[in-house]
Amino acid sequence: MLSQNARLINSRGQPVLGGIQLRLPFTPSTDALHLAESLRLGYTGSTTQSDTALGGNPAAVPDTIREGRSRMAYTHRTPSTSRRTTYSSSDPLADLRATLDVLPDDDIVATLDSYRPTGRPGYDQRVMWRAYACAFLLHVPHTNALIRQLQVNPALRDICGFGEQLPGRRTFNRFIQRLSDHADLVEDCFIELTSALKDLLPSLGQEVAIDATAVRTHSNPNKAKEGCLPSDPDAAWGVKHSAKSKSKEGTEFFFGYKVHMVADAKYGLPLAFKVTPGNESDSPELPCIMNQAYDRYDWFKPAVAMADRGYDAADNFKYLHDKKVDPIIHIRKPTAHDGLYDGVYNKDLLPLCVGNVPMEFIGTTPAGEYVYRCRSEGCPLKESKQGGIRHCDTVYAEDPTVSPELMRILGPTTRRNSEEWKGFYAKRWSVERLFKTLKESRRLEAHCVRGLKSIQLHSMMSVLTFQATALVKVLQGELDGMRWMVRKVA
Repeated sequence: MLSQNARLINSRGQPVLGGIQLRLPFTPSTDALHLAESLRLGYTGSTTQSDTALGGNPAAVPDTIREGRSRMAYTHRTPSTSRRTTYSSSDPLADLRATLDVLPDDDIVATLDSYRPTGRPGYDQRVMWRAYACAFLLHVPHTNALIRQLQVNPALRDICGFGEQLPGRRTFNRFIQRLSDHADLVEDCFIELTSALKDLLPSLGQEVAIDATAVRTHSNPNKAKEGCLPSDPDAAWGVKHSAKSKSKEGTEFFFGYKVHMVADAKYGLPLAFKVTPGNESDSPELPCIMNQAYDRYDWFKPAVAMADRGYDAADNFKYLHDKKVDPIIHIRKPTAHDGLYDGVYNKDLLPLCVGNVPMEFIGTTPAGEYVYRCRSEGCPLKESKQGGIRHCDTVYAEDPTVSPELMRILGPTTRRNSEEWKGFYAKRWSVERLFKTLKESRRLEAHCVRGLKSIQLHSMMSVLTFQATALVKVLQGELDGMRWMVRKVA
């Protein structure tokens, strides 16, 4: 144990402990800092000033150092530069408390309080709710790990509101089970947070991206091979694209569920989502989740919607066009036996002239028709003289809104494969980044639950805590970092 007169670094930059000089192979700039943290001492890298300030005088040593506690902040000077960088461990705690306080959870707590039994009073439901939310904010993978964190972390217990006595695993599991019966209240909390973000970000929801991601269940599907049913009867086998797949198509199978989501393409914030078994196709879910967003928010009036090939269906194009939304959806590649283009359009979705050469786009009429004409070079009929002079002067005009199939091929509002179309489609990756963040820092796929109802609550809590963190950062003026769910490391 350190004495009150102990100095961490002497005037020559050598470590000193209890008056004994330690000859260890490290420098004050890096390893001394780690040693200070391991001993829970504050450390100032300016060795001359620290020697002068402490000077072996017990009265000059700060109280937090004499008591062996951390100052919760330290200043480190890099030898190669005089710039100081201050790191404060109190900031993350303040952010965590602010995120919990911003949750509009009064209805949730009031409903859970109605379950209070007679007899010995149980734990405060608001305290249990805050602890459950912290599991997602801190990416704690399961209930046992959350209890361990509460046992060893007094600051976390204080933020949640626990005293010395902590609930056990069964108490938490009963709380989660009751909460899953009122998932609609959690969704209302998410809707209120999203509406609050809309007040701060007026352009929220004008451009949206739609996609789905796989969420595995905590169940062994191989038990079915042994004549037993899986422990999660609601889950199903699905197929997803994966960069780690060794198959030629780049796909792999998973057993679990899908989370279909509508997200804002500009800010990368979730707006609406739905959980289905893993074998459900993506395409039919587009109208469902869009209708969900329309029903939840009266301000939801997007102008553009981006999606990948999984949502390529004529019905989806027609649905979005009827809603006055420009569908920017990638379509499937045609095959040799595909009669989709009927010999009129090539694989690049350009019409063919009489000479069977792709024409060039020249403009749009006031009525919204796309106009194409034969290219000045490359068409064999322009130089053909068989049977007289035959010049190919084909001019072709097509109304892309005549049928859903033409909407697919040409694009009803923004012409497919144009620079404007490519610019819109590039924003689709915002929903991909959102899924990645939810899985890496809001435990979307880190769980030990099974069953559709439990997975729905788990997914909802993951999205809710993401939205709460984003709202706190917007209120603090950190618009550039509102999608960061963990602290940046410089």
